[in-house]
Amino acid sequence: MVPDLVHCRQERPADTELATTAGTVIVCQVLTGLGGVGKTQLAAHLADQLWRDWQVDLLVWVTATSRSNVLASYAQAAVDVTGVEDSDPD
Repeated sequence: MVPDLVHCRQERPADTELATTAGTVIVCQVLTGLGGVGKTQLAAHLADQLWRDWQVDLLVWVTATSRSNVLASYAQAAVDVTGVEDSDPD
């Protein structure tokens, strides 16, 4: 589940920058910063916007607390979509 956007969230220049690159091929986009500066809100806003505008066919939200959590989340998403479980998700 994509986190809900906070009440009274205000657009920022970073929203525009992320949305501008969303239609291009990007290998990786990384949001960095101290806790509480709004990284999750930026990502959630973009995910919501892309989903509402039908710019993505599949949306998977992964909380990147650890490498193993990311791998497990992607592996579960693959099982959910394909119905095939991989014995080695790495």
